[in-house]
Amino acid sequence: MKKFITRAGILMLMVLMANCASFNESLQARKLLANCKYEIKEIRLKAFDFSPIISFDKSGKKINIEEVKITEILLLLDQIRNGEFSFSLKELQFDVLVEVENPNAKEVIMDSVELKLLLDESFLLDLNHGKNLNIPAQSKAVSTIACNLPLNFPLNKLMNAKEFTLDGNAFMKVNFTKRYSKEIEVPLKITRDIPSDQINAALEEQKGKILQALLDKTKRNPQMQKVKDALNIIGF
Repeated sequence: MKKFITRAGILMLMVLMANCASFNESLQARKLLANCKYEIKEIRLKAFDFSPIISFDKSGKKINIEEVKITEILLLLDQIRNGEFSFSLKELQFDVLVEVENPNAKEVIMDSVELKLLLDESFLLDLNHGKNLNIPAQSKAVSTIACNLPLNFPLNKLMNAKEFTLDGNAFMKVNFTKRYSKEIEVPLKITRDIPSDQINAALEEQKGKILQALLDKTKRNPQMQKVKDALNIIGF
């Protein structure tokens, strides 16, 4: 009986010690991940494409650049010449490059992140990034998170916004035994200014394409010298 009690006591002690060790390992891993510093290094535009439909700010009229008629160009010539038109997104993809700095004396492995992408604190979309990121001790590593904006997203909202924010959690897997592991999570919130220079450059390029398309229309009609002259005034 005493031997049974002793064995049971030893077994219970071993379980308690294992649980204590697991807890300490989990706590240490959480500290390691929490000690890391996170920064959005770059927001890189990948695909920035537009619909052929443009709308005019004053009249609210919409035309399809690929099917526009010369008579429509004439009626809207002043607004075209003054650049008083806007266009809609067809596709917008970008990469968010997140740099993780590990100041710890041990390697940190970030298994995944679950984030919300905010535009000036307004929710935009959910992001789930499940790729492992190994950050050696006292080193930095970059994780690239791909984003696709909804096609119904208002372009003006993007143009007028100031900041992108990633708000969510980073996850790290802790292996307690060969068969048992658990993910711990650490809150993560990082902000960066909107890359307005990239966006403005893309918008100017698209406006140039639209004006060139209108000019090409006039080349097939020799009587449209007025349109040609108007468009040539603004460099096309």
